[in-house]
Amino acid sequence: MGLRRRILATQIASLAIASGGFFAGHLLVQNQQQRILETMVVAAGTRRSSEAVQAQAETAGAPAPESPDARTLRASLRQTNRVANWFTLLGLGLALLFSALINGVVLAPLRRLENHMTWISSAAAPSDDHFEVSANAPEEVRSLATSYAALLDRIHILIARVEDFTLTDNLTLLGNRRQFQLSMDAEWRRMQRHGRNLSLLIVDLDHFKAYNINHGHPEGDRTLVRVAAAIRGEGRRSSDLSCRIGGEQFAVLLPETAEEKARFVAQRILEAVDALAIPHSDSPTADHVTVSIGLASCQPGENNQPADLIAAADDALYRDKRDGGRHRLCAAREPVQLRNSLE
Repeated sequence: MGLRRRILATQIASLAIASGGFFAGHLLVQNQQQRILETMVVAAGTRRSSEAVQAQAETAGAPAPESPDARTLRASLRQTNRVANWFTLLGLGLALLFSALINGVVLAPLRRLENHMTWISSAAAPSDDHFEVSANAPEEVRSLATSYAALLDRIHILIARVEDFTLTDNLTLLGNRRQFQLSMDAEWRRMQRHGRNLSLLIVDLDHFKAYNINHGHPEGDRTLVRVAAAIRGEGRRSSDLSCRIGGEQFAVLLPETAEEKARFVAQRILEAVDALAIPHSDSPTADHVTVSIGLASCQPGENNQPADLIAAADDALYRDKRDGGRHRLCAAREPVQLRNSLE
């Protein structure tokens, strides 16, 4: 039954019960009044004899006796008042009953839905909070709750997409620098809790400025996309993360990976980029596009920070470039956990 029909049926039932109680009480009062009138008529015929009896009682100094008709009349009035009180209490109880019924079946689900929507709009509700209504609720309330749940799911999907856009590099579709920093902080805490190693690769395209100048930026963008795909393909575990953190610079975050295993990943990246065989005639390093990789690895602890790991991998990369070494892997010279004391 629909909401409008439920409310209408409840109102009609309440009106019928209230009307029945009113007419029953009215008929009862009329009947009592008729009896009282008849009693008064009978009492009028015997008034003289009653007055004589009262006069004799007063002469003798005794209280005047109450006539049977007066006692009957007073009892009838008390009975009428009791019946009227009972009907009043019955009407009040029925009103409370129907009020509770309407509140539980109609108003309570609506209030819950309203509160839930208020929580969501104020970001106070957990993201996985699911609103449900009883199967006994009116179909309009259930339909409203279903539509609201569908809308909420759609909002969650759109929010997730927006978050993906804010964490994704538009060109290569890898994670961007913000994604890299968030993941670095999260993995750092996780490795710190479990006492595991965390490794980082910084990958930089060699002589890419010259490539852009001679081949044009559109071709440079296509090359970045191809190199990014090769890098991502070598981060084979679900926990491995590849990000573009600069113009031609990428980062590969390797949780639960010691330096030896990180070296294997770096070597695979070098080989994957070489396999692309993208011509680069202006490179003094090779006749095709190449990359250089800086590596750093540590066990996160109290004496180091995520920034230390990033700086170690970055320093390893550019120290090698300054020394004339490109198209190869260069690892950090000292353990990352000692950097703070060395500096």
